[in-house]
Amino acid sequence: MIKHKDLSIKVAENQKFPVPDYSQSIECALIYSGDKKEYPSLEKSINSIIKAASKTNKKVLINIYSPRNSFFGNLNEGNFSHIQCKDYVNKQGKFEISKKKNFIFENSSTEILIVMHTRICVHKDFFKNLIISDVRFGSPHVTTKNQSRYLDLCLYPKYKTSLLPHFGGKYMLNRYDHLLDFYTPYIDGGIIIFNRKYVKNPPFDNNLCWGDEEDVALAVDLEKKGIKPQWFSKILCTTQTTKIYENYSLIRATYLKTLSFLIYLANLLKIGTNYFLKK
Repeated sequence: MIKHKDLSIKVAENQKFPVPDYSQSIECALIYSGDKKEYPSLEKSINSIIKAASKTNKKVLINIYSPRNSFFGNLNEGNFSHIQCKDYVNKQGKFEISKKKNFIFENSSTEILIVMHTRICVHKDFFKNLIISDVRFGSPHVTTKNQSRYLDLCLYPKYKTSLLPHFGGKYMLNRYDHLLDFYTPYIDGGIIIFNRKYVKNPPFDNNLCWGDEEDVALAVDLEKKGIKPQWFSKILCTTQTTKIYENYSLIRATYLKTLSFLIYLANLLKIGTNYFLKK
């Protein structure tokens, strides 16, 4: 059973927060719908964080951000806090996830802020490996329960054409520099690690809703400031549920590898051509 501090906070929408002191603490900010059906994954996620936190001397805060806290009354007191945060929904009925994530960002005062969904469980050495890594704007290594790579660092096509499909999950490449003329690297929103020394202000675009490629826009905006997305193979976590890429497609994998190789050859040809033109 998870333990819960009776520290539920209801924050006014326009309330000003103090400037963070960026202490050496870490916050895991869990986005929770408040639905009882989601509770089992929430419980597993929190328990995994508690276990991993016990292996480091850093202070790890666990905050649950949800629109209501009535369900938490059934839990024992102890290991996490709840911060009441309404679900922002626009006139079209779309969930304004960016506003909620910015609210979390404003409310945090730790040096490392991990914004994550309840489907994520962290590995026992998650924080142990995190604190020895130079994380600025990073993604951990996310796998499914059968250890297949899932959505973490991904590549999004810069041009809308079926010839340039999405790279992610089982199909993601370890090396992708040759693809950057055609693809934008971004971090899937399931879990993102921010170092507040580098990302100081709420970074999400409040105008973007769930499904509006808000995570891609985040990566583009931060890269303009010189902050590129990172991927850390030894900072491990697991997704409890999967939405896409569950089934491996040999045809898709072959096409993506062929596409990557052709772009690589095209880059070599371009470099060679430029070299001889300069002579």
